[in-house]
Amino acid sequence: MAGTVTSGGCGRARSSVAVPVELVCCECERHAPWRATAWQCHLFDVDDDGHDEVVFFCPGCAAREFGSQSPPGGRGQLDDQRP
Repeated sequence: MAGTVTSGGCGRARSSVAVPVELVCCECERHAPWRATAWQCHLFDVDDDGHDEVVFFCPGCAAREFGSQSPPGGRGQLDDQRP
């Protein structure tokens, strides 16, 4: 998998670069296959340091944690076509 990282801020140029990303469920530690379907990402302050981090949930854990496969507004779902 590849993701896009965007950097920059006030008064700085923005740039993007593709970086490899491995999806690992934060609940069950399942590793996503190359073409992950219905995985979700959410922002949580995992270590209570005041900074949110992106965490991933496999479809099963997402259904248990959030009661559906789609978070509010349909945002955060990583859904690719199956091969």
